[in-house]
This record gives sequence, C-alpha cells and structure tokens, in this order.
Amino acid sequence: MAFRWTGGGIDHPLANPVQARQVVAELPSKDPTKALEEIIEWLESLNRADGFKVDRRYESVDLLDGAARRNQREVIQEYLSTPRVQKFQENRLWNAGFGYCKELGDAYVRCIKECMTGADGGSDVQKVLPAVVARALRALAMQLKWILLRYGLVERRVWAHIALLYRFAEEKGMTGQEVAVYPAPHPRSSVKREFLSALMLPASSLDGLTPVRQQIAERAVAQFADSFLVSEQPEGCTHSFDLASPRAPVRLVPEGAPPGMLYFGAGDALFRLDRLVEQMAARDGVPQEFNLGASYDKDEVIGVLRHLAQYWSDTPPARGSERRPTAARITVVPGADQVFGRSSTAQSSRPR
Repeated sequence: MAFRWTGGGIDHPLANPVQARQVVAELPSKDPTKALEEIIEWLESLNRADGFKVDRRYESVDLLDGAARRNQREVIQEYLSTPRVQKFQENRLWNAGFGYCKELGDAYVRCIKECMTGADGGSDVQKVLPAVVARALRALAMQLKWILLRYGLVERRVWAHIALLYRFAEEKGMTGQEVAVYPAPHPRSSVKREFLSALMLPASSLDGLTPVRQQIAERAVAQFADSFLVSEQPEGCTHSFDLASPRAPVRLVPEGAPPGMLYFGAGDALFRLDRLVEQMAARDGVPQEFNLGASYDKDEVIGVLRHLAQYWSDTPPARGSERRPTAARITVVPGADQVFGRSSTAQSSRPR
C-alpha cells in the first residue's frame, strides 16, 4: 500500500472516517488469519504516517482494534487446537497473532506519546487516556503471551514500553482508576491491573507449560489480577521490576531486595487460588464464574493452578542446577533416516 503525504496532512484512507469504515467493511469475513494480516498492514501504515491529529489517529486504531478482536480469538484458538499443524501454517498463525499485538501496541503507545507532547487533537483523547494506556498494556501483555507460546526471549522494547506507560500513569495519578477498557460486555479494569497482568506472566514460569496450559495460565492470571500486589516496598512481594532500566522481572532473593525498584507479587490472589483448587477438587468441573474463555478438563486446570501456586509463593520449587524442564514444539521430518543414511554412505565412500 502506498500513500501520498500532501502539505500539512496525508492522503491516507484512514484519515477519512468514511473510507476507514469502508476499509474495515472490506476485510475478509471468513478467513480470520487473512483478516488479521490485512489489519496488520493497515496498522503498520498508520504507525509510519505523520500528519494525523491524535484524535483521528486514535479513532483509526480503535476501529481496527474492534475489527480484529474476533479474528484474534479465532487465530489463537486455531493455533492451540492443532498441535500437529504444518510448520508453514504454524508460522503464519503465530506471525499474524504476534504481529497484530505488536502493531496495535505501537499504535496506542504513539497516541499516548503524542498526548504527552501536546500534539494537535490530543484534548479529546485525554478524556479516555486511562483506557488507552490500559489497552496499550494489554497489547503488550499479548505480545508476551505469543512470545512465551514459542518459549522465546522477550525484547527489551516490550519491557521499556511497559515501564514507560506505568510511569506515565503514575505521574497522572490514573493507575488505580477503574475504566471500561473496551465496551460492554467486557469487564472493567485499570492500568494497575493490566500492568500486573503483564508482569505476572513471566513471573509464573510459563516456559514449563505446554501452549494449551499456558493459555489456561494466562486466563487465570487475568482472573486474579485484581488481587495482585504492587508496592514501593518489598514486604509481601516476590518479584521486582525496574521502571528506570526496564528488563524482565526478577524474583527477590533472601539476601535482600535491590533498592529503587517497584515490587510486586500475587498478594491475596495466592489465597484465592488455593481455595479455588480445593473447591474444584471437590466438585465435577471448573466453576462457571472462573472464566477461562473455553472449556478445559478439570484435572488439567487444577494442574495449571497448582503450578501457579508454586511460582506465586515465597518458596518456589528449588533447582538443583541452572537447567529446568521446558516444553517446546518440535517438527518431525519424514524420511530423515534415509537422508542420514545417504550422508553416511557418502562420507564412507569419500577418498581418504
């Protein structure tokens, strides 16, 4: 897609509300992956484009975000439900899911940065700024989720954006303000809740879980997020996060807590989690009010919750060495034995 910059503005379809709605109307309706790929392209073009007023930029991002939510859910469901999917299709699904969350997060972060600098059109966005910050944090948490599904390393960029957003929210006094992040029926949330949901994902040691169990764990983290604890003091916390020099959260050690950090932990969520496990062990299934977004086997859910309880506690499982068990996808190549056999034959027949 190519667009023309003209004078002080931009000749871009998303700059016109009517054309922007037409863009959304023409997205593929029966191919979630293709639809998400097209939305990624539109977000990329928007993130590169200058000349938008902040309110028009936000309206465009919000429109694409709304159009993508169902497709994003269907893509991750397909990713998790087809463990033997071909590598090409697995890559396509992952790139669509992660690429969308990355571009969406960048788009919301740009809106927030432009509000910080007083750019034109920012006054209208200021009215919904807590929700915009919460959306940006949720998009960053989804990036973490997709990276962890592949047991990958998280870029410093992700931690830097998370820290930037929380520092900004603290300065504006909006961290605890409850807002409608998305329209009903989506539950209300806050910047603090979205921030802690993101940090508790790596703190929960998800790299020891299969992708499906990671999905259960991520949904459980979201369910318990209102009980998580964040403080400027280490008491009652299990991890620290450096807002000034952001990197992955670190578990606190008995020798002492590093100064100048933000501290966090499960707080009352650990007690609630233990009670839930007891209730589930005594009944036939997962309580309806514990929303995991899909139906799962009770024993599998209990296994995930017990895993979380271990890593949320003050005394996580001890390691005898630096190694730890890790789940991962592998690809089995048919005919590999023949390839190795031919290679061995070629090596043995080579002149010495």
